[in-house]
Amino acid sequence: MGVNPELAEQIVDKTRFLMWLLRRMQAETHDENRGYASELLSILLQSSRKNRLVLAKEGGVEVLLQTLAVSPFHHTHVHAHETFTFG
Repeated sequence: MGVNPELAEQIVDKTRFLMWLLRRMQAETHDENRGYASELLSILLQSSRKNRLVLAKEGGVEVLLQTLAVSPFHHTHVHAHETFTFG
């Protein structure tokens, strides 16, 4: 998908994979599979404006905000600049 952005659009157009990823991210437990789902969602969205519009139309922004609100990382007292390095 990184080499061929059109593939990301085809996946979203022809399957329900985007919605499945969103449902998977809403799982009660935070496990590796939930993390992988978020990574795949990121790949699908970053390479395609069309996919981002589909996400918004399907209510995905709300799902992402709800997921962030209850994520374990969100509730830690570590600042982003202490966790991530940019550069």
